[in-house]
Amino acid sequence: MDAVDRLWAANARTAAPEHLAELLAQCTLAGADGVAAAAGFADPAFEWATPRVAALADAWIARAAGPARGALDAGRFLHICRRRVLPYFADGARRTERWRAHPQSVGAFGWALARLDGAAAAGAVGAALPVLVSLLASDDAWAQRHGLRLAAVLAARAPAFVRASGVGGVLEERVHACLVFRSDAERGAELLAAAFDAGFALADTHTRAAAPLWRLADRLVANAAYAGDRVRVLRVLAAQVPRLAARLGVAVARHLRALVGVLAAPLRVPARAPEMVGLHGELAAHLCALARACPARMRLYVDEAVAALACAWAGAADAALQQRLRDAMACMRALDAPRVRRAAERLDRARPGQLAGLIA
Repeated sequence: MDAVDRLWAANARTAAPEHLAELLAQCTLAGADGVAAAAGFADPAFEWATPRVAALADAWIARAAGPARGALDAGRFLHICRRRVLPYFADGARRTERWRAHPQSVGAFGWALARLDGAAAAGAVGAALPVLVSLLASDDAWAQRHGLRLAAVLAARAPAFVRASGVGGVLEERVHACLVFRSDAERGAELLAAAFDAGFALADTHTRAAAPLWRLADRLVANAAYAGDRVRVLRVLAAQVPRLAARLGVAVARHLRALVGVLAAPLRVPARAPEMVGLHGELAAHLCALARACPARMRLYVDEAVAALACAWAGAADAALQQRLRDAMACMRALDAPRVRRAAERLDRARPGQLAGLIA
């Protein structure tokens, strides 16, 4: 076997980066086949593409492609897929999972998709969609995470095509199936964050359509019910609230009560650990995002927000957190100062003197 064959016979996830770099330095395959072979090692989004490995792969691509570098048209994208991607996902009409032993095939697909000319998406979808669906449907958390990231890449590069072709609907169904926290999966919070990123990217391809965002809000609320005290998961879920508020504006009112609850519940847990201190600060800021997006309806939930901020304040020893809680209280006061004052007075009677810095 020559260096290219040995490079592709390896499992890039388990091979030593030094070994991959040594093989890459020996590769001389030119033309489109050289680009396809090098692409599996050039995308730094994959863990084996260390700076040295990626630099060697980039240099190989530059030699092999020559003046043809740049955005990929459908023909060059399909060539990479036929040579180094699809054979690892299908054997004729039969589906296969050879990509598990050769994950650089996923790397080659990611590299090519990130460089696909958006105008060429219609000609490339026949190769791209089966790969994306296979990754998203996989029980392998690594594959699913990259499938989610690459679905977002396609939505960003070809939004008009994704919206008009029906591809978006297929991907949305697969992505929404991933919007469930997997406590058994390694880095489950990271996987959930990737699913929301893909969901928002696909929702952004729609024009003035709130329904995809409402579905994301439904999944957010459902996951919050099972997040428990997992700070990383709570942080991921809370971070989606301002994204929904920014896109929906006043239409966020449909889920406002539930979203306020998602933010308020963790604020009632004392912030004794450093990660909880950071989470409380973020939650306070996200309450303000809801207030800005839908001020009229948010007035209905001022009491709940003020009570949650008071609970957080009672255990807040960090000066930066205290300031963020005061800022959030100011947001609530701007909505309905008399209502905030009455709520604060009730809380102050229950905890005399403890809330002075917050409600002054």
